[in-house]
Amino acid sequence: MSVDNAIRALSYSEAPTLGAAIALIAKHRMELDAALRVEQLRESPVAGEGAAEQRALAKVTATAEAMRIVDKTA
Repeated sequence: MSVDNAIRALSYSEAPTLGAAIALIAKHRMELDAALRVEQLRESPVAGEGAAEQRALAKVTATAEAMRIVDKTA
């Protein structure tokens, strides 16, 4: 599952209405973008390609409970 699809699935499972889901999708995308920017600016002694994205994704991963909800609806 791509990150974008995971954000959509998580937002749809958390929101009671379509409008709220759309707002949550935007919120989650902004959080991911902010985490990516922070990680790209952080200096690390050994930087591999894609390391910033991996660290940012680790920070914004869904909780186990949220993933169970997504798995049930999938």
